[in-house]
Amino acid sequence: MCNFSGLTLNTPIPGVTTTLNFHHLLELNQRGTTLFEDINKHLAENDKCCMKTPL
Repeated sequence: MCNFSGLTLNTPIPGVTTTLNFHHLLELNQRGTTLFEDINKHLAENDKCCMKTPL
């Protein structure tokens, strides 16, 4: 999961406010489903497991 998300313990991890603001922007612009579908497509093409429910 760390490789997929790009998060490491060597760099600051976004706080809950940043994460929620990003989530709200996705909802506001109706991009959450598109992003979810794109991530699943990428994972499927690279033989990774796919998430079954959106964010």
